[in-house]
Amino acid sequence: QDEVTDTDGWGVYLTMLTVNGTIAIINLPLNQTTAGNQRHPAVAVTNSDSYVVVWESEGQIYGRLINSTGAVVGNEFQISANDVGVSHLYPAVATKADGSFIVAWQAINASGQSFIVAREMTSAGVAVADAFGVSSDSTLSKANPAIATSSADEFLLPITIIAEVLLGVNLE
Repeated sequence: QDEVTDTDGWGVYLTMLTVNGTIAIINLPLNQTTAGNQRHPAVAVTNSDSYVVVWESEGQIYGRLINSTGAVVGNEFQISANDVGVSHLYPAVATKADGSFIVAWQAINASGQSFIVAREMTSAGVAVADAFGVSSDSTLSKANPAIATSSADEFLLPITIIAEVLLGVNLE
């Protein structure tokens, strides 16, 4: 993340290091949308040693593909839907054996309820289907997703569950 060289707030930049710690690429801008803040990046490596980077941009989740040499592949793409009154925050990403990937993030609706959403994307960054809710329990707020996939392409998604009542104040 960088708030100096992006023209309007925070930006997401790539720095690539070699195995011995030598800088191979420094401050390659990833986000093409520069209005507002682009922040909270997450990265995963694919089966072909390329990468997928995801981030939050003004309440939406975006991504970009990076090849094994650190060059960007195509344009940034939007992962979250443009849901009115919903902020999409704090993405996490994991790749599957075929190079496709799953992105999970925290969403907060207009009434302040927080929940976790995920979406599967192809190896080219195209949505496989609509985003889906990870938990069916709508009475507890959820935050801070992390995600990993197994060799069987199952995914594990640990989250934080937020207490609904704190010091007698309802957090909903």
